[in-house]
Amino acid sequence: MGALLAASCFPGVGVLQFRLSLSVLCFALAAGAPQLAAQGGEDPRAVVRSATRAVEGDSAARVRARLEARAARGASDRAALVGLATLDRLAYAYRAVERICRQRISGGRDRSAVYARLGLAEGFEARSMTRDAGPEF
Repeated sequence: MGALLAASCFPGVGVLQFRLSLSVLCFALAAGAPQLAAQGGEDPRAVVRSATRAVEGDSAARVRARLEARAARGASDRAALVGLATLDRLAYAYRAVERICRQRISGGRDRSAVYARLGLAEGFEARSMTRDAGPEF
């Protein structure tokens, strides 16, 4: 199966090279799992989706209460902070987004920091502040 996949999807790549590349990819994905657990165990992408759906489904207050409780329990729950920043951005509370993202999230080098910077950039773009948005993308 691996030989067929390698030959059909990646012409010119040998089976051994394909398997080695696949092994490296799997190792890289597995190496990211402890970092995800350190963020409170929840993927920031899933938190952003959940916050967006909450705003669309008129349940933002309930989701906000849950995220605020998580953030109060531990300042290290960066995914909860990303969720709160997302709720604020979708409610046009851009100053709150900037405060959360700049003071509590964006200094890190994890997925939450990436989502925080993207949230900042989207907030700047929404206010036609393209020059400020550029460095955050």
